[in-house]
Amino acid sequence: MTNHSVEIIIHGCGAMAIELAMYIKDVTYHRKTSDKKLVVTDIVSSEFSRADDLQKVLGYSVSLHDSINSVDKFKQKKSIIGIGTALAVRQKRSEINDAGGEFITIIHPSAVVSPVASIGQGVIIAPFVFIGPFSKIGDHSIINVHSTIGHDVSIGSGVIVSPHVNLNGGSSIGEYTFIGAGVVVDPRTNIGRYCKLSSGIVIKKDMPDGMLAFDRESPKSVRMFNSKNGESLLKKR
Repeated sequence: MTNHSVEIIIHGCGAMAIELAMYIKDVTYHRKTSDKKLVVTDIVSSEFSRADDLQKVLGYSVSLHDSINSVDKFKQKKSIIGIGTALAVRQKRSEINDAGGEFITIIHPSAVVSPVASIGQGVIIAPFVFIGPFSKIGDHSIINVHSTIGHDVSIGSGVIVSPHVNLNGGSSIGEYTFIGAGVVVDPRTNIGRYCKLSSGIVIKKDMPDGMLAFDRESPKSVRMFNSKNGESLLKKR
């Protein structure tokens, strides 16, 4: 690669990684001639069931690895986590940090991001997202297509925001929470860490850590996850 390229490692080889590869191509296409181009050089995953699809999206072959230990010049490249599961993101983030890796944030050119919003490292912002003024997006969070993050919204690290979500002004989302498609969180409503909000529901009141919210007709919530590490409380011992 030339000095005009940024070499990227995608961690993950499923549907989210494929979408991420598309976003990286779009970012590169819209960059100015003088800007460094983004080039995916490596994929790190525990399985490669969609490796052919991912490389077809990129338009070229990349190196495949089941561990970061085999990635050439790992510390000189930029990592991004293309996994749509919050706890898996947490684990992968820890592995990359322990190996001394550096992260890159990918913001799709069609997204509208306020210049006074704060975006962390390793964040993925998908097409047609709106990020309002003075909002904060934590490290390694994924904001998926057509989602709206209102003004003064705070999103913790490792949060997964599915498509068509609406987080209204002043609301907050704790780290490693998963928000299903079409969820609406009312203004100034606080959601704890390690929660899961099922698709299509409207959250009108605060929710403590480790809760599962469900039933779009009459939303209910139960404690389903360990508030310290996000593991299921139904997990067999």
